[in-house]
Amino acid sequence: MGWEKCKAITITLKGEPKAVLDLVKKEAAKNDVIITGDEKKGEMKHKSKDVKGTYSVAGKKLTIKMEEGIWYASCDQVNAEVQKWFKGK
Repeated sequence: MGWEKCKAITITLKGEPKAVLDLVKKEAAKNDVIITGDEKKGEMKHKSKDVKGTYSVAGKKLTIKMEEGIWYASCDQVNAEVQKWFKGK
């Protein structure tokens, strides 16, 4: 199965990166997404679906680069879902 690299998204965090990521890790886990890493960089991966990605933080800017298996969902859907986790944080 092929993978599609999604367009990177950048989110400006309102809170401190470590605190925001701690909250988002819990929220993502409810959706079977495991986020590993620290307040500088890390990885995301769904437990059973073909979705994975990386993140990096510079100041209050969080950049996320996702990839999805072409049979799972569109990049727009994947990026929209990830952005929901960070909304207002």
